[in-house]
Amino acid sequence: MKDRTDLINGLAAAMGAGNYSATKYVENKYDKGTGTFYCNGHIISATTIQKASDFFEGNLKRCDRSTSEGNEMYLIYETAVEAIKMMRANNTNGNSAIIASDKVS
Repeated sequence: MKDRTDLINGLAAAMGAGNYSATKYVENKYDKGTGTFYCNGHIISATTIQKASDFFEGNLKRCDRSTSEGNEMYLIYETAVEAIKMMRANNTNGNSAIIASDKVS
């Protein structure tokens, strides 16, 4: 399996994707210029990100906060909405992309 991974990484590097090496971390990236999110091997378009944002905002508004379960769901949706907003915002150092590393076991 390692030979296959090396071959794929070598082909990717040859096609201009950069030099990839085996690592315990997978980098996820949001490209603010295109609005695209590269996450866990998926390419998520700006349209899909907007649909996700609309979904979470809609559910946030419908939460019944009078129960502990409803309040917990409100906080979950609020977290998702704010995370999308943060992802879309510029970094404090002015970069147009946010890189997040997820530990892969």
